[in-house]
Amino acid sequence: MSRIPAPQLMESNWTAEQQDLARATRLYYNGSGAKIAAGSAVVQDLSISTATAALGQAIKKDTTADSPGFIGVVDVDIPNLTWGMVVVQGTKTLALAEAGIAAGDLVQKSGVAGTLEKAFATTERAVGRALTATASGSITVVLFGAGN
Repeated sequence: MSRIPAPQLMESNWTAEQQDLARATRLYYNGSGAKIAAGSAVVQDLSISTATAALGQAIKKDTTADSPGFIGVVDVDIPNLTWGMVVVQGTKTLALAEAGIAAGDLVQKSGVAGTLEKAFATTERAVGRALTATASGSITVVLFGAGN
């Protein structure tokens, strides 16, 4: 059995091309009833299973902190009832985040819909590492690939 290599954390001196190679996006369906803004942390929406989107292909924002259903961070606004790209691994700039995150902190899905927060305990589900401190409600984050 072959092993999938663990994602590497990006170095601060990596070129934009190197960062893009380590970044993975996936296509997901927004049937949440409203637009999901770029930078929003999203989870699987298991309430949707239609001809448009099979079970497991839909996303939503929710208020469950440390959610096991975390998929990734929305790359560009996804209007309701359309498909859009979600960053599931690698760097995402302008990810919505709560105050108090410092560069280097592990982050998790917060209890505020669509945002990330600092992961305080080792038992929490860290989904990435902050590359920047919280500024104006967002961070640059490296996602570990929880949504793959």
